[in-house]
Amino acid sequence: MFYICSMKGVHLIWFRRDLRVHDHAALNAAIASGAPVLPLYIFEPGLWALPEHSRRQFDFLMDSLTELDEALTERGARLIVRTGSALDVLADIHRRHGIEAIHMHEDTGLPWTRARDRAVRRWAMQAGISLREQPQAGVVRGLKTHEDWAPHWNA
Repeated sequence: MFYICSMKGVHLIWFRRDLRVHDHAALNAAIASGAPVLPLYIFEPGLWALPEHSRRQFDFLMDSLTELDEALTERGARLIVRTGSALDVLADIHRRHGIEAIHMHEDTGLPWTRARDRAVRRWAMQAGISLREQPQAGVVRGLKTHEDWAPHWNA
Protein backbone atom coordinates (compact mmCIF):
# COMPACT_ATOMS: atom_id res chain seq x y z
CA MET A 1 0.00 0.00 0.00
CA PHE A 2 1.26 3.46 -0.90
CA TYR A 3 0.32 6.73 0.71
CA ILE A 4 0.63 10.20 -0.72
CA CYS A 5 0.13 12.57 2.13
CA SER A 6 1.39 15.48 4.13
CA MET A 7 2.27 13.34 7.14
CA LYS A 8 5.77 13.52 8.52
CA GLY A 9 8.26 10.68 8.37
CA VAL A 10 7.70 9.58 4.78
CA HIS A 11 9.84 7.02 3.02
CA LEU A 12 10.60 8.32 -0.43
CA ILE A 13 11.21 5.88 -3.28
CA TRP A 14 13.44 7.66 -5.78
CA PHE A 15 12.92 6.10 -9.19
CA ARG A 16 15.81 6.76 -11.53
CA ARG A 17 16.62 4.30 -14.34
CA ASP A 18 14.61 1.52 -12.70
CA LEU A 19 11.13 2.56 -13.79
CA ARG A 20 9.06 -0.44 -12.79
CA VAL A 21 7.14 -1.81 -9.80
CA HIS A 22 7.90 -5.52 -10.20
CA ASP A 23 11.16 -6.96 -8.90
CA HIS A 24 12.13 -3.62 -7.36
CA ALA A 25 14.11 -4.09 -4.13
CA ALA A 26 14.13 -0.40 -3.20
CA LEU A 27 10.36 -0.09 -3.65
CA ASN A 28 9.77 -3.27 -1.66
CA ALA A 29 11.97 -1.97 1.16
CA ALA A 30 10.08 1.33 1.28
CA ILE A 31 6.74 -0.47 1.45
CA ALA A 32 8.02 -2.92 4.08
CA SER A 33 8.94 0.02 6.33
CA GLY A 34 5.25 0.53 7.09
CA ALA A 35 5.73 4.29 6.74
CA PRO A 36 3.92 6.49 4.23
CA VAL A 37 5.60 6.04 0.82
CA LEU A 38 6.13 8.82 -1.70
CA PRO A 39 7.07 7.63 -5.24
CA LEU A 40 9.26 10.20 -6.99
CA TYR A 41 11.03 10.71 -10.30
CA ILE A 42 13.31 13.73 -10.64
CA PHE A 43 13.82 15.05 -14.15
CA GLU A 44 17.34 16.48 -13.93
CA PRO A 45 18.08 18.88 -16.81
CA GLY A 46 21.84 18.65 -16.11
CA LEU A 47 21.77 14.90 -16.63
CA TRP A 48 19.71 15.11 -19.81
CA ALA A 49 22.01 17.79 -21.25
CA LEU A 50 24.90 15.31 -21.32
CA PRO A 51 25.97 14.05 -24.77
CA GLU A 52 25.31 10.46 -23.65
CA HIS A 53 21.55 11.11 -23.86
CA SER A 54 19.48 11.22 -27.03
CA ARG A 55 15.96 12.12 -28.09
CA ARG A 56 15.14 8.40 -28.40
CA GLN A 57 16.14 7.88 -24.76
CA PHE A 58 14.01 10.86 -23.73
CA ASP A 59 11.01 9.47 -25.62
CA PHE A 60 11.54 6.08 -23.96
CA LEU A 61 11.74 7.81 -20.57
CA MET A 62 8.41 9.57 -21.16
CA ASP A 63 6.72 6.29 -22.14
CA SER A 64 8.27 4.53 -19.14
CA LEU A 65 7.14 7.23 -16.70
CA THR A 66 3.60 6.99 -18.05
CA GLU A 67 3.60 3.21 -17.59
CA LEU A 68 5.12 3.52 -14.11
CA ASP A 69 2.45 6.01 -13.06
CA GLU A 70 -0.24 3.67 -14.39
CA ALA A 71 1.24 0.75 -12.42
CA LEU A 72 1.42 2.87 -9.27
CA THR A 73 -2.14 4.13 -9.79
CA GLU A 74 -3.34 0.51 -9.92
CA ARG A 75 -1.73 0.13 -6.49
CA GLY A 76 -3.25 3.27 -4.99
CA ALA A 77 -0.51 5.85 -5.59
CA ARG A 78 0.61 8.40 -8.15
CA LEU A 79 4.11 9.09 -9.35
CA ILE A 80 5.36 12.53 -8.39
CA VAL A 81 7.55 14.02 -11.14
CA ARG A 82 9.63 17.05 -10.26
CA THR A 83 12.17 18.97 -12.35
CA GLY A 84 15.42 20.36 -11.00
CA SER A 85 18.60 19.29 -9.32
CA ALA A 86 18.17 16.25 -7.10
CA LEU A 87 19.44 18.17 -4.07
CA ASP A 88 16.98 21.04 -4.55
CA VAL A 89 14.02 18.73 -5.16
CA LEU A 90 14.82 16.43 -2.24
CA ALA A 91 15.39 19.38 0.12
CA ASP A 92 12.03 20.89 -0.89
CA ILE A 93 10.20 17.60 -0.36
CA HIS A 94 11.96 17.19 3.00
CA ARG A 95 10.75 20.65 4.09
CA ARG A 96 7.19 19.80 3.05
CA HIS A 97 6.92 16.17 4.16
CA GLY A 98 9.77 15.39 6.55
CA ILE A 99 11.59 12.60 4.72
CA GLU A 100 12.68 9.85 7.10
CA ALA A 101 14.34 7.64 4.47
CA ILE A 102 15.16 7.66 0.77
CA HIS A 103 15.06 4.28 -0.97
CA MET A 104 16.70 3.82 -4.37
CA HIS A 105 18.74 1.48 -6.47
CA GLU A 106 22.45 2.17 -6.80
CA ASP A 107 23.21 4.02 -10.01
CA THR A 108 26.51 2.82 -11.43
CA GLY A 109 26.34 4.70 -14.70
CA LEU A 110 28.03 8.01 -15.42
CA PRO A 111 30.53 10.13 -13.50
CA TRP A 112 27.78 12.79 -13.36
CA THR A 113 25.38 10.43 -11.55
CA ARG A 114 28.08 9.20 -9.18
CA ALA A 115 28.91 12.81 -8.24
CA ARG A 116 25.22 13.57 -7.76
CA ASP A 117 24.81 10.52 -5.52
CA ARG A 118 27.81 11.54 -3.39
CA ALA A 119 26.28 15.00 -2.93
CA VAL A 120 22.88 13.50 -2.04
CA ARG A 121 24.57 11.14 0.43
CA ARG A 122 26.29 14.08 2.17
CA TRP A 123 23.07 16.10 2.26
CA ALA A 124 21.03 13.18 3.62
CA MET A 125 23.57 12.55 6.36
CA GLN A 126 23.53 16.22 7.39
CA ALA A 127 19.72 16.26 7.32
CA GLY A 128 19.44 13.08 9.38
CA ILE A 129 17.78 11.16 6.56
CA SER A 130 18.47 7.46 6.12
CA LEU A 131 19.67 6.73 2.57
CA ARG A 132 18.96 3.12 1.64
CA GLU A 133 20.56 2.11 -1.65
CA GLN A 134 19.86 -1.32 -3.09
CA PRO A 135 22.41 -2.93 -5.41
CA GLN A 136 21.27 -3.84 -8.90
CA ALA A 137 22.60 -5.44 -12.06
CA GLY A 138 25.32 -7.30 -10.16
CA VAL A 139 27.56 -4.25 -10.14
CA VAL A 140 29.36 -3.44 -6.89
CA ARG A 141 30.40 0.19 -6.59
CA GLY A 142 33.73 1.18 -5.14
CA LEU A 143 35.82 -1.84 -6.12
CA LYS A 144 39.34 -0.80 -7.09
CA THR A 145 40.45 -3.87 -9.07
CA HIS A 146 38.96 -6.91 -10.76
CA GLU A 147 40.41 -9.06 -7.97
CA ASP A 148 38.15 -7.24 -5.51
CA TRP A 149 35.18 -8.66 -7.42
CA ALA A 150 35.87 -12.35 -6.62
CA PRO A 151 34.39 -12.38 -3.09
CA HIS A 152 31.19 -10.80 -4.43
CA TRP A 153 30.99 -13.22 -7.35
CA ASN A 154 31.26 -16.24 -5.06
CA ALA A 155 28.83 -14.90 -2.45
